[in-house]
Amino acid sequence: MITLRILFAQRGPKLYLFRGRHLTAQQIADLTGLKLRTVNRRLQHGLPIDEPARYGPEPKRYEFRGQFLTVPEIGALAGCHVSTVRRRISGDRVLEAGEAPPIDDHHPIERRIRFRGITHTAVEWGRITGIPSHTIRSRLDMGWGIERTLTTPVAYKRPTIIARMVSGFRRTRNAHVIARMVQAFASTTGGQSKTFPNASGTGGGSRVNDLHS
Repeated sequence: MITLRILFAQRGPKLYLFRGRHLTAQQIADLTGLKLRTVNRRLQHGLPIDEPARYGPEPKRYEFRGQFLTVPEIGALAGCHVSTVRRRISGDRVLEAGEAPPIDDHHPIERRIRFRGITHTAVEWGRITGIPSHTIRSRLDMGWGIERTLTTPVAYKRPTIIARMVSGFRRTRNAHVIARMVQAFASTTGGQSKTFPNASGTGGGSRVNDLHS
């Protein structure tokens, strides 16, 4: 036991090659201004040390073409979008295009509805049937059968009693406004309409009809 302690003491702290010199983790932290735990984490994961300190957890890295890279770095290297990279993730590595299984363009949680031998999403069936997609989904959630869901027209609600009352009130109010406008026009013209030139029922001195009966 004593011999092992002596050997460990003689070995000293581990040295790392940094900027052409072999330094300890503490020396690297003092030189870069980074915290010691940040330096140790980057050394442990083989990450570049000469980068600004980041707050929060380090982004996950995946093996790709012999390197451990982040998703954006893999996307830049492979020349594809980050969403494509994420779909190719398999465990701790990212598959090449030839290794990855075919990608379904439809959203993974979008249900597929099969009716009369044809399969579409709710959005696609909505375009075909004219029934809104949210109505199709809600009908299926309520337990409707597929045929009933896709063949039953949407029953639009009739105006409620309150809606009819509001509509009637607006028409009455508009009639009173028009009546006041006519009265004001009649008072300024002496009760005669100056709009039409003859008296054949289209003007020419005819009295302005009073809307108040």
